[in-house]
Amino acid sequence: MSEITYPAIEQEVTHEALFASFTTMIRAKNPHAQASDITQIFDHFIARYSEPHRRHHTLTHIQELLAFVEMLGEDIQDPEIIQLAIWEHDIVHDTRATQPGINEEHSAVTGTDLYTQVGIPAPILAIVEHYTRATITHDADEIDQDLLLFLDMDMAILGAPWERYFHYAQAIREEYGWVDSALYGNRRIGFLNSTLQRPIFKSALFAHFEEQARENMAKEIEWLESLDSAGAMP
Repeated sequence: MSEITYPAIEQEVTHEALFASFTTMIRAKNPHAQASDITQIFDHFIARYSEPHRRHHTLTHIQELLAFVEMLGEDIQDPEIIQLAIWEHDIVHDTRATQPGINEEHSAVTGTDLYTQVGIPAPILAIVEHYTRATITHDADEIDQDLLLFLDMDMAILGAPWERYFHYAQAIREEYGWVDSALYGNRRIGFLNSTLQRPIFKSALFAHFEEQARENMAKEIEWLESLDSAGAMP
């Protein structure tokens, strides 16, 4: 396959198209799922990802990850597992949470509760929960290529073209708009420096994102360190 690139979502996917894709995903794991039950949990996912405080962790993020699944095609062993994890992994997003990993933990539990309502089998739910919890650290030592690809998809924004990355960086800042600028800058720089201390991408298919990701993060650190009172880009 040709080298994958960061997906350009120029237009929001329609509600109908998202629902059709969501229904196909659910029925791939439970062909007998009722349409009314699928609609109910789909509406719950949509409501969560449309919460007013979200700027990056939105339906656009979901659409970008789903686009990666399409790009990767047969390189993914079980695409529906990854799709289930994509919808689940950020369903709970509380920027005021203080305990590390609590959002991911709550997302795993919430996702399982919702998927149970449409009869997704327990062994599948356990895998999806594992994928969601793996996003706490984005580390995976095991040999599960689908998990590695899922984690790389979630981190791929770091290796997006600078314009898209900078939009993401601004969106994260807006999600934490209640945090003092100096404190936010210090913590964000700490996160970026920590991420730069290790390889970012785990799979060979995303290895070419590494260089751009490192350039982007270094540039964001420079931006954060030189913000003026108006928050202008240097």
